[in-house]
Amino acid sequence: MIKGYLGNICYGKSLLKNHIVLINEEGKIKDIHPFTQECEGIIFCDNLIVIAKCNKDDIKNITEIIQGEFDKSNSYNDFLDSLTYKKYATSSKENAHIIEIEIKEDKEYDAYKIESTQHNNVTKSKSYKLVCILAKVMDRYYIDPIIGIIPIAGDIIPPLCSIPSIYISVIKLKSIPLTLAIILNILIDTLIGIIPFFIGNILDFYNKAYIKNLNLIIGYVNNNKQVIKEVNKRAILSALLILGVTILLIAAIIFTSKFVVFLWEYFNNLFKL
Repeated sequence: MIKGYLGNICYGKSLLKNHIVLINEEGKIKDIHPFTQECEGIIFCDNLIVIAKCNKDDIKNITEIIQGEFDKSNSYNDFLDSLTYKKYATSSKENAHIIEIEIKEDKEYDAYKIESTQHNNVTKSKSYKLVCILAKVMDRYYIDPIIGIIPIAGDIIPPLCSIPSIYISVIKLKSIPLTLAIILNILIDTLIGIIPFFIGNILDFYNKAYIKNLNLIIGYVNNNKQVIKEVNKRAILSALLILGVTILLIAAIIFTSKFVVFLWEYFNNLFKL
C-alpha cells in the first residue's frame, strides 16, 4: 500500500514545497505536513503533485484534463490562475485525492522542479535506503549511544555506519561541500562519543548525526537551494573544522590509551603489594 508522497504540492493556490502527503488505500488524503526527519513509508515522486476535487472513479479523467491545462500554460502561475485548476482545486484535504501530472523536460515552468534522473538514481538506490534505515535505527531508536557503551566497538561501529552517507555524497551526488559537511558531523559524533564517564553517551542521545546527514542528502536530492547554499558557504569552514576535530580525536585517543595503561599499571602494582 502506498502510504504517502514527498514533494511539492499544489494546495489551494499555494505551492507547498517539500511536504508529506499521507493517503489511504483509496488514494484520499489523510494528512499534509512539512517533511522533517521521517522516511518510513514515504515514496518519493518525480512529478508535481496536484490536489484535485473529484470522485475516485473520475481520477483518470481529471488527471488528463489537468495535464492538458498544465501543458498549454506558459508558466506555473498561469496554471494556478486557470479556470481548470480552480475548478478542481480544493481547500478541504478530507475531500481531496492525489493527482500526478507529468513535467515536460522541454518546457520551463516557474515551479521548483526536481531533476528526475538524479532523484531516481539516489532515492531508489540501496545505499540511500540503507542511510534511511540507519538514521532511524541509530538515532530514533538510540542504538548509537547504546552501542557507545561497549568498549572499543562503540567507537568503531558508528563511524562505519556512516559510510553509505559518504558514498552517496561522493559517488551519487558528487558534491565536495556535502561530503565535508557529512564527514564533519561524523567526526563530531565520534568525538562526543569518546567523552569518558558516560558523558559522551548521554550527549549522543541528543546529537543525532545520522538524521542530520540524511536531511542534508535529502536537501541535495530535492535541490533545496537553501540547504545547498548553506552547505556550500560553510565548505571551507567545514574543512578547517574537520582538521581541528581530527587533531582533537587523535589527542583524545592518545590520552585515553595512556590513561588506560596508567590505570592498568596502578591496579596491577596495587594488587602485587
